[in-house]
Amino acid sequence: MPLESERPKAVAGEQELADFFSQHRHFFEAYAGDSSLTIKPAPPELGTFGIDLEKGTLFAEPKFFTDRGYSPDKAMFATLHEFEHFREMKQLLDEPEGEGQWLNHRQKMESKKRLHILDNCFDDIKMNRQVAERAPVLLPTRTSLYRENLFPVSDYTSQPRHLQFAYALLRRPMLEDEEMILSPEVQAEIDQLEAIESSGVKLLEYASRPETPMSMRLELQKRFLEPVYEKLFQEDVAERREQAKDNQGQKESGEAGAGDESEPSAGENDESKNQRTNQPAKQQPAGESANPEDYFRDDYDQYDAVSPEPIDWTDPEIEEKIESYIKAREKKSAEEEAREAYARAEGVTLSEIREYQNYFRQLEDLENPTSGEKVIEELRQIFKQIISERQKERYARKHPLTEGEILIRPAEAVVSILAGENEPEVWESQEKKELPQELYGDFDVTLVCDRSGSMQGDKAAEQRKATILILEALKEFSDELEDWRTDLKYELNVRTEVWGFGGEAEVRVLKPLSEMLSEKQRVEVYKQLAQTSGDSTLDFLALKKIKDEVTSEEWQKIKDKKLRKVIIVLTDGQSADASQVQKILEDLRDKNVAIAAIGITKSGKPAEATYAPDGQVCEEVSQLAVVLADLLKNYLRELLIKK
Repeated sequence: MPLESERPKAVAGEQELADFFSQHRHFFEAYAGDSSLTIKPAPPELGTFGIDLEKGTLFAEPKFFTDRGYSPDKAMFATLHEFEHFREMKQLLDEPEGEGQWLNHRQKMESKKRLHILDNCFDDIKMNRQVAERAPVLLPTRTSLYRENLFPVSDYTSQPRHLQFAYALLRRPMLEDEEMILSPEVQAEIDQLEAIESSGVKLLEYASRPETPMSMRLELQKRFLEPVYEKLFQEDVAERREQAKDNQGQKESGEAGAGDESEPSAGENDESKNQRTNQPAKQQPAGESANPEDYFRDDYDQYDAVSPEPIDWTDPEIEEKIESYIKAREKKSAEEEAREAYARAEGVTLSEIREYQNYFRQLEDLENPTSGEKVIEELRQIFKQIISERQKERYARKHPLTEGEILIRPAEAVVSILAGENEPEVWESQEKKELPQELYGDFDVTLVCDRSGSMQGDKAAEQRKATILILEALKEFSDELEDWRTDLKYELNVRTEVWGFGGEAEVRVLKPLSEMLSEKQRVEVYKQLAQTSGDSTLDFLALKKIKDEVTSEEWQKIKDKKLRKVIIVLTDGQSADASQVQKILEDLRDKNVAIAAIGITKSGKPAEATYAPDGQVCEEVSQLAVVLADLLKNYLRELLIKK
């Protein structure tokens, strides 16, 4: 993920724009994540955006946006936004039924302009959230883009109702703190949709999450949004039809005074066509139209002027490239097909697996600044020591002795006996080394991660790094133990678990407690920890649920010191109820559960008191993974025999 220091530099001139991609090459590489996808400058002959699906390349031309008045930062955000559209479409085509879903979707968008607008508005939420997660530094740019360029006004009551609905779906989550005035009937429909939820997750939130597949988003859109949209559209058509009839009647009765012209009203000048305003469209068909969308030609033109789309996915050339990609997929190698089959069996896409793998490869290089060693290597050294000490008993050789089981110096024995020495030291004995009996046989680590809104940006990015590094390290340890299982005298099983907290919607398990770490679980943790939109800090609720899920058998093993259970909380602020946290901590610690917390940056300092005596602060957010690994090492040492 691009870091704060990698923010694209502002550019303002032909030469600077020409060098845009060379200057930010590393930024684009880090942003893409998946090595199978790239962003490259558009060739001069193209002059705009383009795609190469077979090579996974988006050809971008930032001047498409800067020529329309976008600042360089806004052009960067818009370019990444288009890349996410490209990524999403390619992922859909890579799904088993994706080709058919894409073709049906494309046909619908071509046949009805209004549905194209709804789809683009709703899909843009997901694209924008994905950009903000991958490049948090551009979040303020997103806000200014929507406030200054795309939705500069707050009152939309004079717009057609169906467009108010589409615009509200997009504008509200992008400008959450700004007012948006809608017609009462549109507001009522939005309120009803926002009230729909399942298992504590709101429909609109779930459908626009970055990890929600396009196929699922389209299904939810078709089932819940389109019926409302179509109802509002029909109401708009009826209203415009009546207006058209009235206008026609006035025209017929007033033809004698045809020379009487009025000045255009405020807001109906040329400039108003280039920004989305609260002014109604001027043009209307003179009478009944065969295509009801004709009543909204100006409204739709205004939308296109304000929301330029550099890639027309219904363009014949784009369609040809898509068809070519689909045919090429049918000729994939057996190895590639096997990879895709594996991904499908795991419940994820191949591109998601590759993206995660590329991400983790970067984490493996993370160094501890104090020791100069790689963090994961330091953990591996402890793993090796634990495994070595738990292997079956060995026999220590002792020699030379006056008696033993093995004669190791026969020649010296003969000489010594002939010389009258009755007990020469020519024997060897093997002493059986018994290992201590009281050892933990199970080791559970639960990471509890903060997904509240204050975590957005670098804190969320570093928390994700730290969590995934520890998950992968402990999974490697578990696999090593399995490889040595037949040689171990003392059993040891390692399980991991990840929980989130924030508001009530964020309090849930992200990775269940087990020795497993499937591809789906990896992708789930990777994606969920990038989302930090919680409106509270309900850490106590997550801790209570974790405690309640411990079985009676596990409590007995903890009591008998056969199971070491460790819970580590990551948080960047004050708990919503510190007293409840402390009550749960007291109960857990009385039952021999180890629980600690790391406060992230100075804002996390309350964790020291709330989780005392095992609360600490990591003031440098970039060192969070190192601090978490050091804390884990302390608990791992409890598994050693020679502490």
